[in-house]
Amino acid sequence: MGYENPIFFKLSNTDSSNLSSAALWERLATHVRDYGRIMLACPFGSHRYNLHKEDSDLDMFVVYIGDTEKCLSFHPPPLTIKNRTSEQPDFTLYELYRYCELLVAGDPRVVESLFLHSDTVHYATNEYHQFVALRRDVLSREVVKKYLGDATGNHGLKKLL
Repeated sequence: MGYENPIFFKLSNTDSSNLSSAALWERLATHVRDYGRIMLACPFGSHRYNLHKEDSDLDMFVVYIGDTEKCLSFHPPPLTIKNRTSEQPDFTLYELYRYCELLVAGDPRVVESLFLHSDTVHYATNEYHQFVALRRDVLSREVVKKYLGDATGNHGLKKLL
C-alpha cells in the first residue's frame, strides 16, 4: 500500500526531531504498511492540548485498519505497536479491533479521539468520520466518570498542581 504524505499531515515546527512532516509521516506509514492502512493519525500528549514547548517531543496516536486476510490468518497483525524509545515521532498504533475494545471499555484517550477538533487531526479516513458520527453513543455516566477521574487523578490536574 503506497502511502503518500497527505497535504493535511501537518506538524508543528517545534518538533525536536528536526525531521520534515513527510519523513515523520513515512515513519508512521512504514510501521503499518505490512499490516493494513492508517485510519486516524493525531497528536497525543502536550501537542494534543496545545501545551507543548519548543523542546517537547511529538507523541502520535494512530489507529490502523488491519488487512482482512491478515486479520483472519494464523498470524494476525499486532493489536498494539509502540515505537522504540529513541525513535521519533513517539507513537502508539492500535489496530481497529483493539481501538474498539478500548472504546467500549471507556478508555479516556480513545473516547477523546472521537471528539477532537479538526485542526488536531493530522489524517483521517471516511471510516474514522463514521465513528465520529456515532460518538454520542459511546458516552455514558461510567465513561464520563472514568474520564474525569483520569483528568483529576495522579496524571491529571493533581500532577499540574
